[in-house]
Amino acid sequence: WEQQYNSLRAEEAMYRTEQEKLSQVKVVVKVKPKQDELGINWSQIKNKIFRREGREICSEHVNHQTHPITEVRRHHRLDSDEANHLDAYSESRSVIGDGECFYRSFIFSYLVIVLPSFPYHRM
Repeated sequence: WEQQYNSLRAEEAMYRTEQEKLSQVKVVVKVKPKQDELGINWSQIKNKIFRREGREICSEHVNHQTHPITEVRRHHRLDSDEANHLDAYSESRSVIGDGECFYRSFIFSYLVIVLPSFPYHRM
């Protein structure tokens, strides 16, 4: 019995050391950029022009998915007095609050309304 106990403890210790080693491993994945027929890497050129190299890729500033107003009320735990002004709206769209969020959300909402009615057939 004692031998089995020591064997289990040794296995447990080995498992812990393996887990520690795995937690210290960093995986780096490099993706080869696409090139066109001439061998030009356009994304690299755009990154140099717009100085995007070394920057982190941000998530979407405006979420395309809309949420019903009832879900917004529930999420923010608004009582009926606070939520009365929301009755005029049917849905909400999340925006990253970064100082430009009002203008970005206004323009996005405007485009959502205008683009479907744009006369593409005349172009």
